[in-house]
Amino acid sequence: MKKLEQLYNRVAAWLCAIGSDKYVHFIVGAILAALMAITVKPCVGRELAATLGIFAAFFAGLIKEAWDDEREDDFDILDLAATSLGGIFGAMLFLL
Repeated sequence: MKKLEQLYNRVAAWLCAIGSDKYVHFIVGAILAALMAITVKPCVGRELAATLGIFAAFFAGLIKEAWDDEREDDFDILDLAATSLGGIFGAMLFLL
């Protein structure tokens, strides 16, 4: 039981170390990918719709980070990664 508690504490510390905006990027990427896939599925089929959803999430994250860079914030590659991973997750949920 002690090892399970130690594992839980390590995972909890790792999750708390992730910036809260990364969770938002992940969720927005997932929602965007799923909505894109649902929208284009009748036209292109299931697998291509999921792929287009992933690309939509990636490009939305890229545009957001470029916009942040223009506003004198830093381009954050981790935000882009979180948005892209969310897109992959949303596409996977769509394929279920």
